[in-house]
Amino acid sequence: MRIFNMFVIPVINETSFEAIAAKIKKVEPYTQWVQIDVGDGVFTPNQTWNNPGDLLRLDSPINIEVHLMIKNPELVLESWLRIPLVKRALIHLEATTAMEKIINLGEEFEKEIGIVINPETPVSGLGPYLNEVNFFQMLAVKPGLAGQEFQPEVINKIKALKLEKNDVIIEVDGGVTPENAKLLKEAGADILNSATYIFNSQNIQEAIANLNV
Repeated sequence: MRIFNMFVIPVINETSFEAIAAKIKKVEPYTQWVQIDVGDGVFTPNQTWNNPGDLLRLDSPINIEVHLMIKNPELVLESWLRIPLVKRALIHLEATTAMEKIINLGEEFEKEIGIVINPETPVSGLGPYLNEVNFFQMLAVKPGLAGQEFQPEVINKIKALKLEKNDVIIEVDGGVTPENAKLLKEAGADILNSATYIFNSQNIQEAIANLNV
């Protein structure tokens, strides 16, 4: 039985930078990290805010992981990695054939690269990168829209990846609630992402604490 507290990162999925900045201010007192979702309307059904230069105007101590839900992310990744507040970029395995280039860019800019897989993608697809990347995100919903229902199949995928390499960091995004947070922790998840549960709550601090099982 693992006894550590879960690490929770709020997720921001918006179409304007103003809305993103406002949400960052809401969670800033309660977390050191936020995730910003970037959808291109091609890899995802929806398009979100996607201008990394806006972050240069953000006055915040927050660390940002940017979730690039876009086709061929290697074409724009450098513009995100150049932003000081962006500490980690999450890249979909399904969206690129240039993962080695992406990993090399992360090393060049001294930023962490995390590899993301969709619900239907088997853990075996991560095999070639287990010795190059130590951070993986598993989606429990389809990429794009917030507020989707959690797909419990992700629990077995977490267990499978931890059996393959037990020291990897696994982050889970999509439909996370206090009820499934406990199951995710027991399966081996290290970090939970949440958008709807946190930002729809009347008390953000309490919502984050409720996920911190």
